[in-house]
Parts: sequence; C-alpha cells; structure tokens
Amino acid sequence: MAPVAKVEGELVFRPSFFNPRPDTIAVLENGKRVFYKVPSDLAKLMTELSPGESNIVANFLSFPAKTLRAGDTLSPEFIGRNPIRDQFTAFIQSKFGYIPFVDLMKGTWELIGKNDVYGRWLASGGAHSMLVSLDRVATQKTLRDLLMKTPLEKIRGLTFRNLNPIEALRKLSETGEAGTRLGEFKKGLKAGASDIEAGFAAREVTLDFSRIGSNMKALSQIIAFMNARIQGVDKIVRIFAEKPVLTTAKVTAGITVPSIILYLNNRNDPRYEEIPRWQKDFFWIIMTDKEIESINTFVKIYV
Repeated sequence: MAPVAKVEGELVFRPSFFNPRPDTIAVLENGKRVFYKVPSDLAKLMTELSPGESNIVANFLSFPAKTLRAGDTLSPEFIGRNPIRDQFTAFIQSKFGYIPFVDLMKGTWELIGKNDVYGRWLASGGAHSMLVSLDRVATQKTLRDLLMKTPLEKIRGLTFRNLNPIEALRKLSETGEAGTRLGEFKKGLKAGASDIEAGFAAREVTLDFSRIGSNMKALSQIIAFMNARIQGVDKIVRIFAEKPVLTTAKVTAGITVPSIILYLNNRNDPRYEEIPRWQKDFFWIIMTDKEIESINTFVKIYV
C-alpha cells in the first residue's frame, strides 16, 4: 500500500503499482496482484523489460517456429496432401456424417462461389480455426485493408498482395483446408443444425487450431506444432469418450481395413522391404509399376 493523498489530515492509501522490494515481481492471479520473491537479476530483468522489449524478445524466440510452420504448411507437398489427409480425419470426427471427397467438393464449390452458405460459415466463426489463417494474423491484415483511405492506397495494397508469392501459397493452402470445413458446415445445415452448431462442428471436423490455453499459446510461439499435437490427441480421446462404438467402427472402416489390405498387397514385394520403417508407419504405401532411372516409385498417403 502507498499513500496517494491527504484528506482532512488523514492519509489515503491505495495499492502500489511498484514492487516493494528489488527482488520481487508482481503477477496477476485470478485478477489479484500477487508478489513473488525471485533472484535479484531475474527481478531486474522482468521489471525493466517494457512491453515493446517483450515483443522484440518474443518475436526473436518465435522466429524459428514461424519459419518452420511456414516452410511446412506452404510447401507444394503439404498443400497437395493435407486435404487428402483431412478427408479421413473428417470422416472419423464428423458430427453430421461427412462423406470424404464428396463433401470436400461441395465445400470447395461454396468457397469459390462465396454465396450465402459461405457467408453464414464466416459469421459462425468457422473460419477462425484454420492453421494458415491463424499464422497469417488475418485480423491485422483486414484492419490494414480497411484503413486504406484513397483509391491509390487500395490499388497498391491489392497489387502487392497479388504479386506476393508467399500470400498466394497461403491462400492456396487455406483453400484446401477450408473446403473440408465448409463441407461439414453445409452438411450440418442440411441436417437442421443452427449456424452456430454447424460452425462449431466445422471447426472440430479436423482440428480447431484456435483451441488453446494461455500457457500453451506462449509455448506454441516458440515450439512449432506443439499445440496441434496436443489438440489432436485430446480430440480423438473426446470423440471416443462421446461415441465409442461409432468412432471405433469409423476408424476400422476408414483406416484399419485399408491399412491391412495395403499390407497384404505389399508384403511380398521386395521393393516394399527397402522402404524405411518410419514411412511405413506414417504413410499408406501404394507401389507402382513404373521406374524412373532404375529408382522404384510409389505413392505415399499420410494418414
């Protein structure tokens, strides 16, 4: 407490905004200011680190993770295989009976047409769950576009965006992810669900990347895909707990049976034995009859 005024000869005290000792730091716990005693060097660092300096440090530490996420999610290989992988995930996790590839095409058509269903999907918050959109800090980009006052500024902004190859790759990757979510959203509307209910189903039909706690949010800035892995395990546990029989049947039909069939087809092929074990564990391997410069070729589908 610190004296802040004197009224009729009496001192008025208020909680101090300064640390009482040089070896303490203040944090908020449940809305209340709490002091902790820490080593003096750490206390000095924390108290002298302004918000601007904190952002500089955070940006510096998060640069490797951002680079890794961008390099992975914007690669042509990821853009091509991610929608395929999402079909099997959506089939298992769908609340309204998602049909792989069929509903993907329906959702992509809605995305291209940007009609009423697309607008209702945006209004429901369904688009806020996508990995690429979150990594783009889309809100800041939208605000900057809105603040373009003159026609010349708008033309310059649009020209820069269209000529930016990174932005083009982001939009392409985002399109593949959004098609699956829009397909689930449309399926929900057809089943009689409200926009909000269908929007939540679309968010979790694959993985809701915005589902994150405050502590994990800080860690995810410096550890790429950490939250995605945790949320993936959490989601599969929740759907097994909610619908154990139906989920088991979907996993068996969508993943287990095809995996067994592929193994029986490949097990006697000597080329299959040359493939590293980690690829066999993470991919469906479809052998081909073609060879390129005496190198065996095969198709890998990440499941």
